[in-house]
Amino acid sequence: MFDFIYVFLGTIMRLIYNLVNNFGVAIILFTILVRVCLLPLVIKQQKSMAHMQKMQPKLQELQKKYQYDKDKLNEETMKLYQQHKFNPMSSCLPLFIQMPILIAIYGVIQNPITYILGHPVTEELKAALTVLCQTPADTQLNVVAFVSNNFDKAKELLSTIATNFTAENFVMNFRFLGMNLGYTPSAAAGAYPILWVMPVLAGLTTFLTSYISQKLNAKTQTQEQASQMKSMQLIFPFMTAYFCYILPAAMGLYWIVGNIIQIVQSLTLDRHIMQKEVDVLDEKEEEKARLRKEQKKKKKK
Repeated sequence: MFDFIYVFLGTIMRLIYNLVNNFGVAIILFTILVRVCLLPLVIKQQKSMAHMQKMQPKLQELQKKYQYDKDKLNEETMKLYQQHKFNPMSSCLPLFIQMPILIAIYGVIQNPITYILGHPVTEELKAALTVLCQTPADTQLNVVAFVSNNFDKAKELLSTIATNFTAENFVMNFRFLGMNLGYTPSAAAGAYPILWVMPVLAGLTTFLTSYISQKLNAKTQTQEQASQMKSMQLIFPFMTAYFCYILPAAMGLYWIVGNIIQIVQSLTLDRHIMQKEVDVLDEKEEEKARLRKEQKKKKKK
């Protein structure tokens, strides 16, 4: 399944890269495109959160009433969800969709020769990669980064074997804001301190994303959920920073851009959508209340 996603996303990345001829800019544009495609799911998620906000007082009543009977609490909670036509899993859908995309993007970034430059894995390519690899653990990304920085040496290495591949076949513009996105901070930050920017910014933007999200969704959370969110606010940024430290800088850039888009979206679109949906639900409740009063008046007559 992932191979199909790799090819699909790699094709899109290749088209963008050929247009801008810069891997960093291509990742930024690609990230924006992914977020735009996920927008319908995000809108659905925010509408779902608005429904949860309206149900929160009733959920709290159920929790007090059945605090010593978890089975009954779960039963009554599901009835409440059905009554309001609410699916609790709908708010998690964007996350479920983003996870395979994130894994696939990692595969594309680690294998740019196959998925972005468009060279299928053949015995000839394997032989060329073997010659160009500086360590047994090197990936296609490491090879491209090496060739891009050591073009003459790469030409010399390829001349030692019989191959139709030239150094030009492995060149990509990985330079972005003074850093090489093909390098991994954990391995190269000592020689290139600027690479520390990626894990640090990834951690900071992850904290801001979760903090803003928690503030906006505070009304839809129980005390237990709010406590868990605060714990995650401390854990996730460090996890993100660590992953962006041990993964290529290109992955860090994807993560940072995604977080920045999420922050802007939370402060603008998400807040607007949720408030609009709450207003719609309020109007529906007022209309139902009005109809009930009219029915009572008719019965009295």
